[in-house]
Amino acid sequence: MKRIKEIAEASTKKTIEEAVLTVPSYFSDQQRRAVLNAGKIAGFNVLKLMNESTAAAMAYMHTSNYESKTFAVFNLGGGHFDVSIFEWNYGVLDVKAMTSRASLGGEVNY
Repeated sequence: MKRIKEIAEASTKKTIEEAVLTVPSYFSDQQRRAVLNAGKIAGFNVLKLMNESTAAAMAYMHTSNYESKTFAVFNLGGGHFDVSIFEWNYGVLDVKAMTSRASLGGEVNY
């Protein structure tokens, strides 16, 4: 993460101090803490740690013209298949449901 920070700072010619980090929805509390600590070690003030599907939903709705909408985000890969249902109401994103299946995202060979 520190190397990514260095690359981003070199390409933008700006100091990057704050970050929002995303994790797969199936990450345990221990794995989430590890990502949070990695961000701090890299020199970030970590503003938020959020699920990847929530980040995708926020990015999508930020660029849309919907005032109100219910929609699903499918996150497939890395050995997992995640489905999240969101409701967007006038700038507020509400997570209605999330589920993950470890056997439906394909095989991962490390």
